[in-house]
Amino acid sequence: MYEQQLMIKICKMYYQQQLSKTDIAGKLHISRFKVARLIDKAKKEGIIRIQIVSPSQDLFFLEERLESALGLKAVLVVEGVDNDIQANMRKLGKGTAKFLLETLQDGDMLGISCGTTVSEVIKALPEKTSFSGLHIVQIAGGLGQLNTIDGMKILNMLSDRLNSEISMFVVPVFVQSPGVKELLLEEPGIRQTVDLFDRITIALVGIGSWYPELRSNLNLAGGFPQEDIDWLREKGVVGDVFNHMVNSKGEIIQGPIVDRLMTIEPEKAKQIDYVIAVAGGVYKSHAILAAVRSGLIDALITDSYTAVKILEILEEEKNYI
Repeated sequence: MYEQQLMIKICKMYYQQQLSKTDIAGKLHISRFKVARLIDKAKKEGIIRIQIVSPSQDLFFLEERLESALGLKAVLVVEGVDNDIQANMRKLGKGTAKFLLETLQDGDMLGISCGTTVSEVIKALPEKTSFSGLHIVQIAGGLGQLNTIDGMKILNMLSDRLNSEISMFVVPVFVQSPGVKELLLEEPGIRQTVDLFDRITIALVGIGSWYPELRSNLNLAGGFPQEDIDWLREKGVVGDVFNHMVNSKGEIIQGPIVDRLMTIEPEKAKQIDYVIAVAGGVYKSHAILAAVRSGLIDALITDSYTAVKILEILEEEKNYI
């Protein structure tokens, strides 16, 4: 009985008063080893029960399931906002900004493909950070005047907030012919940026949706005529990543239309050590799956509603097979 009372007293001093084992031993005039032994015994007998309570328990569960199912290095799921696309994007931006800051290291070369959600990430970054030796490289052409994003302003904001140099890829994302693309890539200023693609260590990209809804900034910037859209849909395009269009199997679509895109080549994108993709909205679920299957991304940040939908699609595919 005495030992049990002593055990409870020690546990209260250790866990509630947060005294060290040495302090407890001194107060009770017993050895530190006896204190440790009685704490361990209390755990084994169920007198002490340790419970980890997480308000985001379901989010961690979703992250683990997606990491396992998709074979990604990391997944971050933020609490989604239902029926409010803008609020959802802002939450994704804040979550991705924190993830990016924890991932970046001094001396990294950060590739950036700027779209609506990526812009929210940049806006969510603190005004000043303590990184040194960072360099930012724009890896896809600008989205043009049809898009509401002021790409140059956003990229300069990123450069300022990360205290880094930036190399712009000052070209449209979509040109009129493969010949025009070749000519532009030979321009010294443009070539100087393209030559940096091989040195990129980390990248941040968005994902565009082509199925079931066409909500891709790439289409908005390219101004594709309906015949081109029909051709792409016949090829099974469901999304785009790095501005490369992919089908549901993750295969990158080839052809005369995509030969006019000004963006990093898939082979170079796959050589980047760590590619972070941020995308949310249930309508993007098929596009996100396609992007993951392309092998072009390593980490995914999405919202809880989209995470659940992706897992549902995977389950449906499994049952269909």
